[in-house]
Amino acid sequence: YNDSLQRQSESFNELLNNEIASSKDTVYVEAEGDRSQVSRTVPLADWRHFAILILALALALSWWKWRNQQNTIRNLQEEVINVRNIRQELEQQKDELQHLNLKLTQTEKEQRKSSQAKDKIFSILAHDLRSPVNSITGLLNLLSTKMPSIGDIELRNLVRDVSNATDRLVHFLDDLLKWSMSQMGRLEPEIEKVDFKKIVQENYDLAKPRLKEKNIHFRATVPEGVDVYADSNMLRLILRNLISNSIKFTRQDGYIAVSLKPGGTGYSIIQVSDDGIGMSEEKLRGLFEFKGSGINGGVKNEGTGLGLLLCKEFVELNGGEIEVTSRLGEGTAFSIRLPNYPTENETIQTS
Repeated sequence: YNDSLQRQSESFNELLNNEIASSKDTVYVEAEGDRSQVSRTVPLADWRHFAILILALALALSWWKWRNQQNTIRNLQEEVINVRNIRQELEQQKDELQHLNLKLTQTEKEQRKSSQAKDKIFSILAHDLRSPVNSITGLLNLLSTKMPSIGDIELRNLVRDVSNATDRLVHFLDDLLKWSMSQMGRLEPEIEKVDFKKIVQENYDLAKPRLKEKNIHFRATVPEGVDVYADSNMLRLILRNLISNSIKFTRQDGYIAVSLKPGGTGYSIIQVSDDGIGMSEEKLRGLFEFKGSGINGGVKNEGTGLGLLLCKEFVELNGGEIEVTSRLGEGTAFSIRLPNYPTENETIQTS
C-alpha cells in the first residue's frame, strides 16, 4: 500500500511537471466578449510622461498668450506715444498760430493807429494849421498897408499880435512834430534826475508876456528834497503845454499855481492849477482825445487839444500818470505822478 501511494505521488508530480512544461508554449486567446471584464494596468512611468506632456502644452499655451499680450501692450504703447506726439505737435502749432494771430492783431492795431495818426495830421494841416498862418498873414498885410498912418501904440499892438501868433504857431508845430514822432515810436525818454525849479523858471520866462497881458498871478512852490526822475525835455514840454493851457482858460486877474510835493512811496506829484473857466463833465471825459479845434475857451482860445494829448503820452512814456479835476466856472487842476527814484528799466543820464 505504501509502495502504491509512493508510485501515485511520483506519477502526479511527473504529470504536474509535464503540465507546467507544456503551459510555457501555450498561447491564450482572449474572447471578445470578455475584454470588458479584464482589468488593465498602466505603468507609473507612462503617467509621468503624460503629465509632463500636458504641463509642456500648458506652458506653451501660456507663453503664447503672454507673448500676444506683450505685443498688444507694445502696440498700444506705441499708439499712445504717437497720439502724444501728435497732440504735442498740435499744441505747438496752436501756440504758433496764437502767436502769429497776436502778431497780426498787433500789426493791425499799429497800422490802424498809424492810419489814424496820418488822418489826424492831415486834419491838423488842413484846418487847424491854416488858421494861425492866415492870422499872421493878415496882420502882416495890415501892417504893410497901413504902415505910413499907423501910430506907435497901434504898431506895437500889431507887432505884439504877430509875435504872439508866431509863437503859438511855432509851439504848435513843435508839438505836432513830437506827437508825430511818438506815434511812429521814434521817441525814447532819457530818464535823469531833473532840476524841476529850473524847468519851472524857464516856462515862467516863456509865458511871462502872456501872463502880463491878462494880469495873471503866477505862483510856484518847489520845496527842497523832493526829487523827480524824467526826461527833462519831455517834462519841459509837458509844463509848457499845461501852463499855456491854464493861461488860455484863465480870466483876467486870475491866478496859476505850479507845485511839487511828495506823493507817497516812489512818486512825486506835480500840480498845475488855475481859477479859470473850468470844464464840464462831458468835456473832461474827452479831454485827452484829439478833436481838432473843438476844445476852446472862447473866440480867442481856439486849440486842437493836441498839446494835452501829447502831455498824456509823454507822462506815460516817463512811467507816470496824469489826472485832471475841474468844475465849470471854478477852475482846473492837472496832477502828474512821476517816479522820484530811478527804476530798473530806465536808462539814467547824469545831469
